[in-house]
Amino acid sequence: MTTEPTQSNQLQRGEYALMFLVVGLVVGWVLILAFAIAAPSHLSVFGVGSMVAAASTLIGAFLGFLFGVPRTLQETGNEDKGSDKTANRDQKQSAYRPNTNLEQISDWLTKVLLGAGLTQISSIRVSIRNLGTTLAPGFGGMENASAFAIVTVMYYLFDGFLIGYLWTRLYLAGAMVEADVETLTRQINEIKEQSDVDAKALALAIKQLNPSADRTTPTQKELNDAVRDASQPVRAQIFYQAQTVRQETWSEPGKKAKMERTIPLFRALIACDADEAYHRNYGQLGYALRDQRAPDWVGAAAALTKAIEIRGSGTDHGWGLYEFNRAMCKIMTDGSFKRREKSDPDSAKRISDDLKSAANAEDFVRAIIREEQVVQDWLLINDVQI
Repeated sequence: MTTEPTQSNQLQRGEYALMFLVVGLVVGWVLILAFAIAAPSHLSVFGVGSMVAAASTLIGAFLGFLFGVPRTLQETGNEDKGSDKTANRDQKQSAYRPNTNLEQISDWLTKVLLGAGLTQISSIRVSIRNLGTTLAPGFGGMENASAFAIVTVMYYLFDGFLIGYLWTRLYLAGAMVEADVETLTRQINEIKEQSDVDAKALALAIKQLNPSADRTTPTQKELNDAVRDASQPVRAQIFYQAQTVRQETWSEPGKKAKMERTIPLFRALIACDADEAYHRNYGQLGYALRDQRAPDWVGAAAALTKAIEIRGSGTDHGWGLYEFNRAMCKIMTDGSFKRREKSDPDSAKRISDDLKSAANAEDFVRAIIREEQVVQDWLLINDVQI
């Protein structure tokens, strides 16, 4: 009963064949040495013969490498329909299969030779003869120098081709598979590590927004570090969680304590935004500082100013509220307004510019301005029309 050779046996046989071809290079080199001894100028002929052999070997090895490079399996629907299911299953188990370029080129050459006819064969013979004539002086110029030069080129060209092809088939495919496995393993480990980091960041965000007696509140540094290491999708998720809590609690006095717990999260998101690409982090922080139980008007105005700076001059739906809220912060910190007096010209201009910009942004912002009594009082005192 016969069995198919195992992969290790096939590799061993291939290595034996490769060693045999390498020995063939040494044998050829010994023959070149023997030919050089018979020539008048021994060293010159030996040097030229060795260089011709080396060049032919490199060219052949390069061609063999090109033909032997494995390619990734690319399965198509037509191939699946027209091929045996067992063969498809075997192919899926391996990421690579032998390159068929050598067979395709062999078939192509056969068709070309049959189509072109014997005249092409004559041209090939002439080219080979010219090659021998060109190399003959370097091989001593003896009567048989041209033939020996042709044989040397052909011998080392084919030997080098077989070495390059066989080496590529034996070792390159395995090296490519090993590299793919190593890369895939590293990517899986990185994904797993990032998943753990993301889970930690989400857990801290939830703990921050939903405190309990049996859990300690995360510090600002812990939140900053966790959000910094989290992936961008998780950062976005943390932002929307904090924004939702703020929007649901800011207007109810009994829930403002919970609203205030969003402030450290917005600060953490700002801390990890080194490029200052997200103005909404600053905008939400400004809203929260303004609406907390002890409003931080100055801090809120600074955050809203940064949000406006990042956003740019253009406004979009809801973002015109930045100017409105900044105007509110300025009004609440204006000593003249507290005394029910007109603001100084510079302050009045900055506040009125913000209110006009906000009113022009969205209709609903204009309605908010009309309904906000503090703003209406300031407009009346300063005789400003919006």
